[in-house]
Formats: sequence, C-alpha cells, structure tokens
Amino acid sequence: MEVHDPRVLQAAIRAARKALRDLDEDQILASLRPVAASTARQLPPPLARSLLRDLDRFEWLRDKAAEAWPTITEAVGDDAASAAFLLRPEGWEQMVEAAVAVRSYQDLVGDVEHLEARTRDLEHQLGVERERADKARVGAAEAERRARRQSHEISERVQEARQAERARRIAAESRVAALERDLEQVVGDLAEADGRVAFLRDELLRARRVSGTSVAAHGPDVWSVRDPATLASLLDQIVASARADPAPTPAPAIGPSSPLTLPAGVRPDSGAAIEWLLGQQEPFVMIIDGYNVSHQWYDPPAREDINHRLARVRRLAVAPVRLLVVYDSTLSGGGESGPGPGGIEVRFTDEGTIADDEIIRLSGAIDGNVVVVSSDREVREGCPRALCLWSQALKEWLSPHS
Repeated sequence: MEVHDPRVLQAAIRAARKALRDLDEDQILASLRPVAASTARQLPPPLARSLLRDLDRFEWLRDKAAEAWPTITEAVGDDAASAAFLLRPEGWEQMVEAAVAVRSYQDLVGDVEHLEARTRDLEHQLGVERERADKARVGAAEAERRARRQSHEISERVQEARQAERARRIAAESRVAALERDLEQVVGDLAEADGRVAFLRDELLRARRVSGTSVAAHGPDVWSVRDPATLASLLDQIVASARADPAPTPAPAIGPSSPLTLPAGVRPDSGAAIEWLLGQQEPFVMIIDGYNVSHQWYDPPAREDINHRLARVRRLAVAPVRLLVVYDSTLSGGGESGPGPGGIEVRFTDEGTIADDEIIRLSGAIDGNVVVVSSDREVREGCPRALCLWSQALKEWLSPHS
C-alpha cells in the first residue's frame, strides 16, 4: 500500500517545510531544493511526494521535522499518521496504511454519492421525457380523431399532421430510449462502486486489526492502480488469496415454499437465469455436474479453478445456498470428497456410479428448493422436482467474472 500519500501526511509535510526553512542553503539536499523554493500554501503533489520519499529515506530529516512540530506527541486523526510516519514507533506502517484506507474509503463514498445524485437526475429527466412521449401519443390520437371528422377535401392536411405527430413521437421515444440506456449504465457503475465500498470497508477493518500486532508483509500496491478493469482484477486476486476457505455450511433450513420457476423471457441456458436465481429470497440447494460445466469452455479449466469460480455463486446469492459439485470417479470407494473453496461441497461418485445418477438421486433426496445444473437432457428429465438450468448458463455468467 502507498505510504507516501500526501492526502493523509499533510502535517508531516508542513513540519518538514518548516524545518527546511530553518536550514542553511548548503544543508538542503538537491532533491529538496524545489520544495524549499516553493512558496505555494499547499505543496503541489509531485513535490509533496518527493518530500515524503526523502523523509522516508533520511532519519536526520525526519528528526528535523519532528523538532519543528512541538506538539507531535499529541497528534490525533490524520495528524497521528503523520506523527507515526516521522517518529517511526512499532507498527507505524500499519497506522499510515489504515489512515490511507480510511481516506480512500471516504473518497469512494463521495464518488458513490455523486453517482447517486446523477442517477436521480437521470430518473427525473426520464420522467420528463416519458411525459412528453405520452403527450405526443395523446396528440397523435387526437389528430387521428380530428382527421376522421374532417371532410375528404382536407385529407392531405390530415396526412401531413399525422406525419408531424409521428416524427415528434419517434423523437421523444428515441430520447427516452437513450436516457434508459444512460440510466442502466449509471446503475451498473453504482453497483460496481458499492462493491468497491464493501471491499474497502473489509480492508479497513483488517488494517485496524493488524495495526495492533506485528508488521504484515506487503501485498500488491492496490492504491496506485487507477485503471478500473485492472483494479477490479487485482482486488479479486487479493480477496481470493487472503480469505481462508471457510468450511461448508450446513444445509440451509428450507421451509415449505413455492417451487423455483424462471420468469417469462428468461431462458434456462442464459446467464440471466443465474442472475435471477441469485436474487431470490428463498434458500436453495444447487447441484452441479462438475465435468459437464468445465467442458463448456473450449479449453476446459482445471477442476480447482472451476471450484473457485463456482464459489462465487454462494458469495453473491441473496439467500443461503448449499452448493454441491459432483464429479465422476473411477477410484474404488470414490474420490476424496469434502469441502471446497468458499464453502462449496465437492463430491466424487463411487466406482461404477456416474455423476448423472448421483445428481438424480440427490435431487430426489433433498428437501426444499433444488436447482440442478447440467446440459445432459436425461439428467434434467430425471429431476422433475428441481429447477433445471443448462451448464451454458453458468458458463455465460462465470465468464465475465473469471
């Protein structure tokens, strides 16, 4: 994590600039002369970072800055991070990293508020344009009624009126469609920002816990990444490597409820089916044909990779989910079944039993809502009580997140 962040080390910068003013010109390092020469009230970011790097490198410079700050031992808030940066007590890096995490979280919350305000503006504009479209439709209908009442002599003028009304209606509907697309994009950005806020909140809590113990090993420099796609990929890697694989949770208590049924327009072989399923409030058990899903890719991923990807289903579902991945096995007594990453359950069939039969057996033995994922028609037909989805649906849903 970046420890030379001027946003949280302003007090250290002010103390260092004060110390530089008290030095003779021949005592000032060449790298610090532009800093000493600056008369700006707030040091520009490049000079601020250069000053912080020299403070980090030279103990004598930190001592001078500490002497120029009489109340350094009483510092609180962001100033406490500056004091730790200069005095270097045990665990100072964690204190600075925690302050950087807090500031980044606050900045991201501000971005979210900006997106929410933009969303409200777009929704208001959308309402206005819809009202205009409705008025245009009403006007078109009225023009048609007037045309019917008029005589044959003014038929040409009626036709012209119809064309004008139609053009206005098309223009209004086109504006509505454009605003709906913009709204959808903003909502997507807001959802991504919410995810980042949640991640930073977890990282902040972790940093606060670590700050009271020994210095942790440095990980990737997350805070220096600015490209959204690269940042999202890096955050996924950090979460995957830092999170201990939890043990599989017991099967969720599932009371009587209506069977899961896809809504009209959602195909069982589309990623939209998975998105709909994850948004349901009722707990369910998902049984997946592991090899069947892996062979949806042209170059099938390794089994461990597939299991890690499937764990996302449990993490992103609204309701509790028990997720079983069934694989064929030719070993006597079956393969080594047990917990998988993210709390999923990995099962291998006994010798002489195929995964298809095991999936059909499980779907009939488990109470409550059951979802079966397989592209094998015989498997789906053998699970009449379950909601059956194609493996292509999981592949389509997993691919953007892989």
